[in-house]
Amino acid sequence: MCSSIPCRALWQWRAWQVAPSISLEDLDKLKAVSQPAPFGVSERTLGNTSVRQPWQLDPSKISFPDNPEFLAKTAYDIASTALSSMGVHAGSLELGVKLYKMLLYEPGGHFKLHRDTEKEAGMFATMVIQLPTQTGHGGGGLTVQHLSCSKAFEFQSTSGYFYTTFFCHCERKLDEVTRGSRLCLFFSLVRKNTRFLGVDDSAFFISALPRVQALMQAWASRSEGFRAKMVIPLCHKYSTKCLRFAGLRGHDRVVAALCGGCDFLELHLCTLTKLVQDPQHVDDDDRKHDDEHWIENWVSTEDHCKEFGRWPINIERDVLRCIGGDSREPFDKFPDEESFDKEGYGIYEHFYHVAVLVAWPKSKRYDAILSSCSSDEHSMVVPGLLKDATTAEDAKQEVHKLAVALVKWKPELLTAKVLGLCHDYGLRDDALQIVKAWKRYNEQVSKVLIEYEWDDVKDIVGGMLKLQGIEDLPGKLKSAGCEHGAIKLARMLIKNVKSLKKHPDKLGKLLEFFLDTPACKAEALEIVSEAPLECLALAVHRSHEYRQIVNARVDKLISTDLQAEKLKLLVEQRNATIFDVHAKFLASVVKLISKLAEYGSLDTAKQLANEVENHLPMDLEEELKAYGSRYNLVLVLPFMVSWGKLSVNSAKTILTKESIMFELIDALSLMRSAATLLGVKERGPLRALFAGLCASYLQAGLQENGQEEISSTNKYFHSIKSHFGSAEDHFNAAEEYARDEYNQLATVCESGVITRAREFVENVLWFGDEELIGKVAGLLMDRTHLTWKLLNSSPSIVAVAMDSTAAERNALRNVVEARMDHLRSGLEYGGERMTSNPFKRARIGGVLPEDQVLENPRRLRALWEIRAEEFKDHAAAELNDLELVLNKLAP
Repeated sequence: MCSSIPCRALWQWRAWQVAPSISLEDLDKLKAVSQPAPFGVSERTLGNTSVRQPWQLDPSKISFPDNPEFLAKTAYDIASTALSSMGVHAGSLELGVKLYKMLLYEPGGHFKLHRDTEKEAGMFATMVIQLPTQTGHGGGGLTVQHLSCSKAFEFQSTSGYFYTTFFCHCERKLDEVTRGSRLCLFFSLVRKNTRFLGVDDSAFFISALPRVQALMQAWASRSEGFRAKMVIPLCHKYSTKCLRFAGLRGHDRVVAALCGGCDFLELHLCTLTKLVQDPQHVDDDDRKHDDEHWIENWVSTEDHCKEFGRWPINIERDVLRCIGGDSREPFDKFPDEESFDKEGYGIYEHFYHVAVLVAWPKSKRYDAILSSCSSDEHSMVVPGLLKDATTAEDAKQEVHKLAVALVKWKPELLTAKVLGLCHDYGLRDDALQIVKAWKRYNEQVSKVLIEYEWDDVKDIVGGMLKLQGIEDLPGKLKSAGCEHGAIKLARMLIKNVKSLKKHPDKLGKLLEFFLDTPACKAEALEIVSEAPLECLALAVHRSHEYRQIVNARVDKLISTDLQAEKLKLLVEQRNATIFDVHAKFLASVVKLISKLAEYGSLDTAKQLANEVENHLPMDLEEELKAYGSRYNLVLVLPFMVSWGKLSVNSAKTILTKESIMFELIDALSLMRSAATLLGVKERGPLRALFAGLCASYLQAGLQENGQEEISSTNKYFHSIKSHFGSAEDHFNAAEEYARDEYNQLATVCESGVITRAREFVENVLWFGDEELIGKVAGLLMDRTHLTWKLLNSSPSIVAVAMDSTAAERNALRNVVEARMDHLRSGLEYGGERMTSNPFKRARIGGVLPEDQVLENPRRLRALWEIRAEEFKDHAAAELNDLELVLNKLAP
């Protein structure tokens, strides 16, 4: 198709005589204020004299005193005349002619074959005006080419002015200047009219449209799934920032108009990219990589960017046709970009780009999109699909189509957001189909299920019995008026009571439901009789009958002859202790005691505590040292100190000798919940133990106790096990997770890192020691993302501080003010994570991993600009909220 384009449609030139020419003295003056000129590669600017060797002068240093209207009128008239000969109407474009620079080529000056970089949005062509010099010049022939079209220009005169104009996608080269000086003005031709200019008056368009419509209609009727999209390569080159329907040139504009004339199609303009990875100097077949193809940088016919992400493309199946040479692919012979893998694999990555139109039938929009986008793109694609709806009814229909397509093509991509939309728009059947296909349980799923009769959903719910959180559903069904279904479900769940013993929290939820449902007393008795003690606190608190059952269980356990059991274990293992016999029971019972104290049943809690205390031997220190600091023991030790079975120093030594940091936080949280019973805030051993554990957490760590330093490569695995060398390590990890969440980045499960940091902060604020609070505030002031997370979690740490002293509130004010200072300072270049949401990062970074993107200064700057704009918008809203927080914390 491109080979039929007349060359005059690509470039134009003309010469005319004007005197006087520029003297040698003036040339020397120009050179004195000039600098070596760089060159553009794709969207980068580089300097290399082997590629280009002229001098350049910035337009701010150029004026025309003898012709003050040169830039405003003369240059415009020249460009307008040239474009008219190329088939472009300057008035329709609202043409802008902008002086880019002046270039001086001396002997040896040249420029290898290259393509002009589009300097700004709307730039579509370049105009060069060659000025006469007294020296004239030899050589310096200019060649402009596009595919098979080529034109050579030889402008050599001491008195003539010459100009040539060509589209940006044309390649050009300048032969070496052999003598004299070649002086040129370079202008960027920019269109200010951003609307797509139709071609309705084109005879070719009028004759071809019916045939194109018929072919496209036939294709649309039989297309489905992966084949419901068509990728149409264009012949002109466009940079990412100039990829707009309004900027399409020549035949590309005609092709776009023909596709746009098919009103049953949805049309987008995109970039098709090919990645070729070439192992260098390695003859190893295992190191070879297949070429990758994808489309990205989506633009609608209204020239709005669409967040559809990056789609992998089958070049043979999806691309309509190929252009250029003998290649079956629509790419240039030479790559547009190259990169080198610095990890030592020696792989050059070659990127080839071409603009394409992507079309699919409007009736099959969601089939085409969801069958094509990858799982990584899904979270970005779904919100963008609904932005075009103009009315509530339109939005409802779009949600319906989306839900049907998701269930059909990508059930693994279903999200709570889509389910919530179906629920909000009253699409009950669609919502139920999503629940059935999704096979997950969450808050949105429960909202859908409680709207149906039990018989309609019992089979679906029956497949969810092992899902996390399902134990909440009976209570929600009962609240919604479906008590019959709630009881049925609860009884289905209780059948797994033995396996549920490993999950006391689940049993606790079921017990709460049974306690509130008189018809389920038998099930409540079953749980109270068999479940771990720690989940029975509510039953003991509410009912004397259940209290007696639990007391009997405790009596039976503590009446065991511990020494006899210990002797039995000694036969099997060398260092058996009393705690090897009874550790799990002790941990479970102290949790029960703590919960009872929290509910306000202090008398019952004290009675149980006294029974356990009286049963244990007086001197336990040797037994404890032999047992070591295991998780069950960590929870028991504060009670041992309270009962006088263990000194504060011994407990602190045992806890900090081997315990991992999350165990220390668990011990602090348990002491806080049982504070009234244990007297934690009173002057005494428990207050000293609580303060000592907090100080140990803040000041010491595993590394001081002989543990090896955690390497960066293993930090993730250590964080999963909560092995941190110090509070700094823990809070640094929490800051990283919070930063990823703030920047909307996908990340590994944070495994309670932030939750435990929050627990520690709340425990210290509750305890009220000013020195400890000051240290925690210092940790948070240096970690503003973690502060953001703690302030925005529910409930906020502000609520904890409101019940504290003025000193605590003042410390938290300092933390909030540090966050506000971070927001007010704006985004520091390199200071914030240099990625925005994944779609925007991919749009600029291509397929390069983040670390390689950040090594490219131009891309890094572009990423930073996107992130800075987002940061600015978010900061204003957050600052208003933080001002309200400061007012709450005021003395």
